Amino acid sequence: MRRALFGCITRRGLSLGADDISSLKPTEVAVRMLASPVTATLQEGVGVVEAVGDRAASLFKKDDLAFSPKFSGLKSVAKVDASRAVKIPTAVPAELGAFFARACTAYRLLASTAPGDVVLHCGAEGAVGQCLAQLAAARDVTLISLVSSVPYVDEAVDLLKNIGATVAAPAYYSQDGGFRSVVADLGKPSLVILDVSAMDVKAVNTILQAATKPFSIAKAVLEDADAADKRDAHLVATLVETIAAPTAKLVTHDSRPDDSVLLNATPFSIDEWFEAAPADDKGQTVAAVADAAAADALKVWVEAYDTATLPRALELRDRGVYVHPFRQPVWVSHLIER
Repeated sequence: MRRALFGCITRRGLSLGADDISSLKPTEVAVRMLASPVTATLQEGVGVVEAVGDRAASLFKKDDLAFSPKFSGLKSVAKVDASRAVKIPTAVPAELGAFFARACTAYRLLASTAPGDVVLHCGAEGAVGQCLAQLAAARDVTLISLVSSVPYVDEAVDLLKNIGATVAAPAYYSQDGGFRSVVADLGKPSLVILDVSAMDVKAVNTILQAATKPFSIAKAVLEDADAADKRDAHLVATLVETIAAPTAKLVTHDSRPDDSVLLNATPFSIDEWFEAAPADDKGQTVAAVADAAAADALKVWVEAYDTATLPRALELRDRGVYVHPFRQPVWVSHLIER
C-alpha cells in the first residue's frame, strides 16, 4: 500500500498557485501545503507554517505544523486567518494530517461515550468511520459499523473489523433478522451516527414525513421518489425505529453545504465546533488525536496522488467513477513508495 509522506511540490501536469505572503494581515498565517483530501473544494489540508502575522504570533510560529478546513483552494503556499487554523502539536503522518478534521470529528462524536456503550455508525467506510473504529476500540466502546453500497464492500467490512469495530457489515444487512439478533446480544445502540455526505437529506425527509400522511398522499410521494432516496429513507427508519434504543441520540456528520437537517437528528460539524468550543477543549481534542496518530494508533487508509497525477484524481471524482471500498483519495506534495 502506498503511504503519503512529506516532501516538496512537483509541477508536472498541474501548476499549483501560491498566495503572496510578502505582506500578511496581522491575523494571518502562511502555510506551505503538504497534503489535502481530494474533494470538490480542495480547501482543507495540512502544512508547515512559513510566516506569521503580528497578532497571530501567540498562536503559531514558523515551522509549526498547521491544519485548516478553510484554505482558499489547493496552493503550494496558502494564507489563512489564524482563527481558522489549528496547530498540531505532534508530528503526524501526512495522510492523517490531511484528514485531521475527520479524525477530530470521530473523536468528538465519541466524546460523550463511556466504556461498554454501544454505538452504531452508518457510512463507516470513510475516513470518519475508520477513525471511529480505532478510537472506539481504545475507549472500550462497542461499535457497529455499517458500510454503504460501494464496490467490493467486503474489503471495507474486513478492514473495519481488523482495526477495531466490534461488528462490521454491509448497510443492507441491517434489514436481516440475523443482524438484529447480533445487535440484541450486544445491546441496542444509545448513539446512532449517520454519514449523510452522499444522501439527499431533503428528499429523505420528504419520504420519512410521508409515513405520517394519509395513504393517498404517501403513495404519491413514494411513486415520485428516487429509488436511492427510498433506500436511504428505509435504512434511516430501520436503524432508528428497530435497531437503536428508544432513547438513542441520532447524529449526522458531513452534511453537504446548504443541506437540510435530517428529521430528529443533531448535525455535527467540526468546523463549527472548532469555532465555538472553549480553547481547552480544542487543545485537548487536537492533542489526543495527534498523540494517537504519532503513536501509530490512528490511521486513515489512502490512495495518494502527487501534483502530476492530481488532475486524474479530480477527473475521476468529478465523473463519479472514483469509488474504492475504503481508500480515501489525497493529494500529497511528494510520494514515496513503501
